[in-house]
Amino acid sequence: MLKKIDKQIIITFVAVISGISIFWATAELFKKPIEDESYLSLLQFRNSGLSDTSLIDSGKTIELKVEDPPTDYIRKYSKKKVVILYEIRKKIAGTVSKYAAAYKLSPELLLAVINIESGFNQYAISPKGACGLMQIMPTLALDLGVTKSGLFDIEKNIEAGARYLKKLLNKYNNSLTLTLAAYNAGPKTVDMYNNIPPYAETMIYVRSVINQYYDYLLYGNDYF
Repeated sequence: MLKKIDKQIIITFVAVISGISIFWATAELFKKPIEDESYLSLLQFRNSGLSDTSLIDSGKTIELKVEDPPTDYIRKYSKKKVVILYEIRKKIAGTVSKYAAAYKLSPELLLAVINIESGFNQYAISPKGACGLMQIMPTLALDLGVTKSGLFDIEKNIEAGARYLKKLLNKYNNSLTLTLAAYNAGPKTVDMYNNIPPYAETMIYVRSVINQYYDYLLYGNDYF
């Protein structure tokens, strides 16, 4: 009996400590401001390492590299599945290059959004109903001329997501932080606060995409 009571006390204590830790972490998150990132300044930073500094503005296609599957990945999955996943990643890379050029976007930005949104899973569906690689809501998809079933198509999803990102960048004068906040929480919410909404999910999302974007800019886009 005493052991059962002790066990219950320990479980309750751990739960209370966990709750306090989550509350503290969330409070700290809200206290720490997210610095506004200029998309254009990041493009300058990106282009400074390229031989053709007009690459983005000229709309040329940038070749994204997809490395051979690592040996630990081959051990984890069957050879057939590795080949299928590898081919899907190659198709995603090619499609990202295509629409980054079409909408004059950094391909690394598109890859960062896809990575954080869906982890490169073209069939991902969020609890709220967002679909596909770039997690587009069906209602928004209709505005973009894409059916719900089309959201699971790599080409249609990335094209619609890239077009929407470009629209948001134009709306928010190339503020990457506001653009990403609007992509996550919706432009009406960003306009209401005239800033990043004070939602933990949105603040974490903006930081996560920007951090991933920096990683791709600094260390390359070999994301397989």
